[in-house]
Amino acid sequence: GGVVTSRQSSMARASKLLSHLKSYDVWFNNASPETLELVSTVFGSPRDFYDTLRGEIEELTRFPQVLEFEYSNALKNFKGNQNACC
Repeated sequence: GGVVTSRQSSMARASKLLSHLKSYDVWFNNASPETLELVSTVFGSPRDFYDTLRGEIEELTRFPQVLEFEYSNALKNFKGNQNACC
């Protein structure tokens, strides 16, 4: 029972998301063809998408205020497709 700051809460959410993120191989092998096509179109390749996503989540564990807006927007964009990000 203590006070948790917004920053601490954001860092905890990012750490939890990072710990639940599937490995690239697992994600890639389970992603739908549509998802792979979409991320290839936007990011150049599935690997570039995955590495960008993982890197931004890792940044959130250290600097949540800077990237929280970008993170929440990215999560909203992929929320409809579970295979897209996690």
